[in-house]
Amino acid sequence: TGTYSVTITYSDGYVETRSVTITGNVPSTENFSYRPTPVTGSLTASAITAGTWRVTGAGVNQRGYVSAGGTFTGTFAAGTYTATITYSDGKTETQSLTIIGNQTSRLSFSYRAPTMPANFVRIPGGTFTMGSPSSEVNRYDDETQHRVTITGFSMSKYEVTQEEWSNVMGTNPSNFQGYNLPVESVSWYDAIEYCNTRSRKEGLTPAYSRSGDSVTWNRSANGYRLPTEAEWEYACRAGTTTPFSTGTNITTNQANYDGNYPYNGNAKGTYRERTWAVGSGTANTWGLYDMHGNVWEWCWDWHDYGYYSTSSQTDPTGAASGTYRVLRGGCWDNVAQSLRSAARSYYTPANRINGLGFRVVLP
Repeated sequence: TGTYSVTITYSDGYVETRSVTITGNVPSTENFSYRPTPVTGSLTASAITAGTWRVTGAGVNQRGYVSAGGTFTGTFAAGTYTATITYSDGKTETQSLTIIGNQTSRLSFSYRAPTMPANFVRIPGGTFTMGSPSSEVNRYDDETQHRVTITGFSMSKYEVTQEEWSNVMGTNPSNFQGYNLPVESVSWYDAIEYCNTRSRKEGLTPAYSRSGDSVTWNRSANGYRLPTEAEWEYACRAGTTTPFSTGTNITTNQANYDGNYPYNGNAKGTYRERTWAVGSGTANTWGLYDMHGNVWEWCWDWHDYGYYSTSSQTDPTGAASGTYRVLRGGCWDNVAQSLRSAARSYYTPANRINGLGFRVVLP
């Protein structure tokens, strides 16, 4: 029994004292009410490239948008956090930070989006249905539909021209001559050599290493390369699900093919019997020309009829080995059904004919 002084000293230095009287055999209760003000600090982060930022940790999940060369800021309770920026090309950059009370933490995000050459367009990443439905007229059995996710990349608006080829390789193998015509009569190996040679000329890391007929793709390289079959179809469709990016039909004003054989009973058109200048037809929604017709386009993949049933769902790169390389898009000498977005073809990688060309991509 008696009167006492009870004191609590808190971690922030604040002291709270209460006077307590104790009476025999009677419990005494005293409530201490001090609530410390949360200790906070601030974050200032700068970014070279625009993107969506996110800060997580200690019960926090904040996000926003930062413009190129801009900053984002925030106030957070003292603790450890993770800051991430997701860029429009699908790349992410992540840093850890520690917030200290009454101090400002600073971060710098250094990722630079690749600078696209002239006549390239950025293909946004996304998920699409590759292949054709069973109801599509004149489809082939190897076009089984399946969902595929593609990381963003950059693609040439046009098939590689004879001028571009000549400037890089110093020759012109094409049967139909003209600087603004697509280069043709090039093998798959020729296309690989073009990609590497152009990369070296422009100070980029070549995407391919070759030893005889064996070619290895360095996926971390920033140089020019061929699209994968999945990238090609994704870019060709540009969000469409119809047989062509133009809809359920394609005319010879929109694409260069043998107009004597239109698709699904549509009206006949022109048969030019040769290539036309790149960009002469209709671009798809993403600004790509001649994805249908003009020349077949080499892709990276080995061809495998059954590959769709076992392929990766994210950025598939084709079968591990094979005899033929994939061709896409159809050419000036084909019937319309071969120009469909889902239509697959193939050829021996060493062969050259006047309906074979290609276009290039960058990461």
